[in-house]
Amino acid sequence: MKCHICSYPNEQASFCALCGTDLANPNTETKHLESIHGALYSTVEKTMVAGWDAFIYLTNKRLIIVPAKLKGSGLDGMLAAAIYNKMTSKAGVISIPFEHIKAVRDGKMGLLFKAIVVDTTDGEVVKIKVSKRDEWKAALASATGQAYNII
Repeated sequence: MKCHICSYPNEQASFCALCGTDLANPNTETKHLESIHGALYSTVEKTMVAGWDAFIYLTNKRLIIVPAKLKGSGLDGMLAAAIYNKMTSKAGVISIPFEHIKAVRDGKMGLLFKAIVVDTTDGEVVKIKVSKRDEWKAALASATGQAYNII
């Protein structure tokens, strides 16, 4: 069965092994936007100039960022995920429930890219670069109930 949010193949699981979506109750979370081509992200932990390739999803409950390396299939995907997790000491997927988003604002990723910056209540700062940035800004602001802060 494929996850209805991230399309990751799961074998008889209650929750998606990649993004954590409830597979037993697919109506509890719906996908509103996805950016799977040319999407990048960075965090304070990962200070890269261009960022990391990612699949980015906006649902009715949260913002999900899945590093592209984790969506590989077979042995290559598992090996990439294991190496990534070892390097970052995290599961790799970033899942931010709307109630944990403190602010959404404009920013930059590196020197060249305009980015959407998401500040969380626990002090994390996540930058995302997506196509149709204005559509994402409006959807994030609406979903979190905040005015979009342009800096």
